[in-house]
Amino acid sequence: MITSFFPGLLRAGLGLLAFAVLIASSPAAETTLDVFGGKKWGFYPGYEFPGAKGTCRLESVDGRDALVIEYDFTGGGAYVLAGTPVEIAQGPMELRFDVKADREMKVIVRIEDSAKQTHQYNLVYKAAGEWETLTVDLAKPANKSFGGPADGTIHYPITKFSVAVGKGKTTAEPGNAAISNVRTAE
Repeated sequence: MITSFFPGLLRAGLGLLAFAVLIASSPAAETTLDVFGGKKWGFYPGYEFPGAKGTCRLESVDGRDALVIEYDFTGGGAYVLAGTPVEIAQGPMELRFDVKADREMKVIVRIEDSAKQTHQYNLVYKAAGEWETLTVDLAKPANKSFGGPADGTIHYPITKFSVAVGKGKTTAEPGNAAISNVRTAE
C-alpha cells in the first residue's frame, strides 16, 4: 500500500513543481496606459541648457498610436522632453514603452510622484530603425532624484510620465524618435 501511494505523491509533487516553474517563467502581466487618446503632452526644450529645439506631436507610426519627439541640438542644449499626466498606483514593478528612431540614442525617462519629486532614469535605445522595448525598473533607485523631499523614494501615485531625447554623438544631426505602447508590468 505504501509503494502504491508514493508514486502518486511523487507525480503530484513533480506536477506542482512544473506548474511553479511555468508561472515563474511567464511574462509579467502588463497594463497599457492611456497616454495617447486625447491626452495633452507638453514639450520642454531644456531651457537650463540653451540651444535645443524641437516639437512633439501625436500621430500613427507603423499603425501604432505614438508620440513623436523631434529634436535639434545643432544650436546647443542637452535634451528635449515631452511629458503628460498619468495615474499609476503602487504595485507595478516596471514601466515599459517602445521606441523607434533612425539612430541609437540616449533616452531619459522622468516620473513625477505625488510628493512632486522627479525620478530620472537614463536608458539607451540601440535598435536603429526598429521598435525596441525599453524598461524602467521601479524597484531600483533612479539615476537621479530631485524636487519634493529629494529622498529618492517614489511616493505613489506616479502623477507624470516624461520621456526625453538626450544630446550625444548619435544625435548631433536633427532627427526624431517615436514612443508607443506605454505600459506597466507587475
